[in-house]
Amino acid sequence: MLINTTNGSLYFTIFYSLAFFLTFLMLLREGYLRKIPMISWVVLLIFTRVFFIIGTKIFTFNSNEWLQMLQQGALLPTSEKILPGGIILGVIALLAGKYVFRIRQNLLDAFAVIVPIGFGIQKIGCFLNGCCYGKLTTLPWGVQYGANTEAHFGHLNSGLIGANDLFSMHIHPVQLYEMAGAFLIAFVVFRSRKFWKASGSLFIFSILSFCFVRFFTEFFRDVAAHTTGGRMIGIFNQIQWIMIFAIAVLSGLLIYREKKIDISIKTGSQGVSIGMSYFLAIFTFEAFLIWTLRDWLSQSELISIFLSFFISSLIIFFYILNQIISSKVKMIYAAMLVLPLLLTSQTIPQVQSDTTKVIRTKKISFGVASGDFKSSFNRITGTTNEGCNNYEAHFIRQKYIMGGGGFSIKDEYPEKKFSVNYGLNMYLGQISEMTDFSAETKTALFGLNPYVKFDANWLGIGGGFHAGNIAYTKGSIKDDGIATTAIEKTSLYPQAYLRVGPQRFFYVDYRLGEQFPTPFPSFYQQLGIGTGLGTKDANLRFGGFISPDIGAYFSACIPVSSLLSFEPMLVLSSSQIQHFSVGVHYNISSKSFYRKVR
Repeated sequence: MLINTTNGSLYFTIFYSLAFFLTFLMLLREGYLRKIPMISWVVLLIFTRVFFIIGTKIFTFNSNEWLQMLQQGALLPTSEKILPGGIILGVIALLAGKYVFRIRQNLLDAFAVIVPIGFGIQKIGCFLNGCCYGKLTTLPWGVQYGANTEAHFGHLNSGLIGANDLFSMHIHPVQLYEMAGAFLIAFVVFRSRKFWKASGSLFIFSILSFCFVRFFTEFFRDVAAHTTGGRMIGIFNQIQWIMIFAIAVLSGLLIYREKKIDISIKTGSQGVSIGMSYFLAIFTFEAFLIWTLRDWLSQSELISIFLSFFISSLIIFFYILNQIISSKVKMIYAAMLVLPLLLTSQTIPQVQSDTTKVIRTKKISFGVASGDFKSSFNRITGTTNEGCNNYEAHFIRQKYIMGGGGFSIKDEYPEKKFSVNYGLNMYLGQISEMTDFSAETKTALFGLNPYVKFDANWLGIGGGFHAGNIAYTKGSIKDDGIATTAIEKTSLYPQAYLRVGPQRFFYVDYRLGEQFPTPFPSFYQQLGIGTGLGTKDANLRFGGFISPDIGAYFSACIPVSSLLSFEPMLVLSSSQIQHFSVGVHYNISSKSFYRKVR
């Protein structure tokens, strides 16, 4: 059978990323079933995953390469991988993270079935790519690879084929042997999960089974296909001797643990929270680590890490929205996610070239916003005969008028299919409040808003901040007395932007402090869906406000010409327009140039 490897590297990237992505989802479910605190679990999984990938690479270096790296203070590039190294460093990271995050549940066994499944999926990519190939065979299921593959080059280099031969010799599909062995391990481990008594034994049994599979499949792998450990020592190669040693150690450890069970371990006990700020700090550190290693990691590794990181960010984001009580703290935590997301988004591999085309557009904007609405609160007027409080509903009427302007620059990279938008907005205005119990009060509002946004086809992300004399409405007020204001004042407010889905067709987005000419006092936290109606410049969005709950909004970006566009927004509540804003954007210049890339 001839294997077409024209898109072999693409297939490898797809199945490598798919293996990590599916196992990550399965591990999330496993953590939920084991009642592991979800925030601790997702942050720990990212930590473990990064060190697993590092382990698959650093154990491929020899002593001379290690000496060279220590002298240069930099990692040498490598495309080689060794799975045992990833398991070793991954387990160390997992146990260290378990201690740091104060997780009491049994974590190792959560990986027992899932790790071999991921390994089996990844091996499909190896088979289609032609790496890790097998020895010569005359069996009917032997496969051949074409030119520009490792098998063809290996056979050409060893004189088995000539320079004019287009295909390799028939070889064992050893990658499929390993795939079948991995899936068999997953099945056996799953069926025997109730047999093992000590915590961690199921995982040890899984790794022990993998060592057996790897030992036997080495008989069918070509010596030249080894990343490392292919040199023969007696009747076995180095990898097989390592597997024999690992089998002996793991077998002894498994027997010892089963005979001496630690009955103090309770897999259902709850972990201890160490604080959201601590988790976000570690999450940011993980993003910085990934960003630092982005040139050393391969395309498939970066994609798999980013997919896991993005899902983790969504989980943390929705946890913040649902679990954090204080609106102010909730928004601060949500904004803190912007930095790690921006860092990891910069690791997404791009096609490299000497130069890339950039279309730079400079734009000025002007806009106004106004609103007239009411915030409610309850006032205690007395008690009933049964001792319950009597309440009387009251309202604070709010009216505001705001105006603003801005200057922005958009750098569009057509070849790389993403754009960067950055700029500065300024706004000022006034909000008036009036109640049944006090005279009308007026508050002047003004602010500066620097920001940056990255937009690719399926993902948009951005951040910034507002500084000045800022006020945002609280909506309904939980107050049993007499409330005189329904706004919260601050001098600093975060800005965040997240979009998932192609902007031209259909997407979901979240905006915190993101609205022109100003998100204050009432547009500051939006969740909606939108479409570009199949175009690049037009846009239509609708949705609601997470806070405050003031109704549904409809907004659009309407291009009048290549230079001029309008951005209207309506907020409706009880079929009445309560808020209105409009922005006018004018492109003052647009030019193309070429920028050098790494």
